[in-house]
Amino acid sequence: MNCRRYAGGLLLSGLFLLFFQGTPHAGADVSRQPEHHSYLRPPFLRPGDTVSVVAVSSKLPKKVDTSFIRTIASWGLTVKLGEHLFSRDSGWFAGTDRERAGDLQRALDDPSVRAVIFYKGGYGAIRTLDHLDLKVLRKHPKWLAGFSDVTVLHQALRKIGVESIHGTMPVLFRTDTLKTDTSALSLRDALFGEIGGYRTPPHAYNPAGPGRRTAGRRQSVADLCAERYRPG
Repeated sequence: MNCRRYAGGLLLSGLFLLFFQGTPHAGADVSRQPEHHSYLRPPFLRPGDTVSVVAVSSKLPKKVDTSFIRTIASWGLTVKLGEHLFSRDSGWFAGTDRERAGDLQRALDDPSVRAVIFYKGGYGAIRTLDHLDLKVLRKHPKWLAGFSDVTVLHQALRKIGVESIHGTMPVLFRTDTLKTDTSALSLRDALFGEIGGYRTPPHAYNPAGPGRRTAGRRQSVADLCAERYRPG
């Protein structure tokens, strides 16, 4: 793995954005492609679809609020949990690198799963990249949703030309209040294709004019270019 493959382009911090990714020409070496100008968009969800919830980074807390399952089910979706989602036997991580990657790969390969929602961030997603075959999403695209440490996967998908969703995660779902969880509802709307776009005022870091936008955690992008990942 090297930083030119995954870390091309600057990602700015964002609250909730779609990653509009590119569609390379058939047979192209996407690891050497510049930013793409056309994009492959996964099908939006419909009631009755199945989503998988996995953890590719830090382990979950000892006492996990599983009400996120009810929240997602209330959107009319069926929830599949990653085999190692609740694993606590690998130190900081929710399973070994191969176990976490395996949970994600099974979700990507499962034709019944229409989207993957990452439970939380932390650190560890970058360690799964070498164990994943993301190109399956070029043939059978599905939405991947998350933020923070999941930025490295958004970057990997950007390089192969598949859109993804930079949005909230179940660990942050507000289930202990009567207030409306607008972030969770925004995730639902994005998954179901009910967000048409965003308008933001001009800024030095946000030039005026139409365009496509990426978002993510800058430290995760920097991690992709750490010394151990530089081209040999």
